[in-house]
Amino acid sequence: MKTIHSSRRATDVSRDLDIPIQTLTKWLSIYRKDGEKAFVGSGQRTQRNNLRLTYKKD
Repeated sequence: MKTIHSSRRATDVSRDLDIPIQTLTKWLSIYRKDGEKAFVGSGQRTQRNNLRLTYKKD
């Protein structure tokens, strides 16, 4: 969380964490939109993603 609210550049963070910049910026976008609820953990999906998957099946 500290990193999200810091003034560090995303490129520096992605390099430090050894993850692609595209992945980090996608995660940041999701976090900024949904906050803590965006990443429920343990492979669980958010309610919004469950609805999206259900809609695609129909």
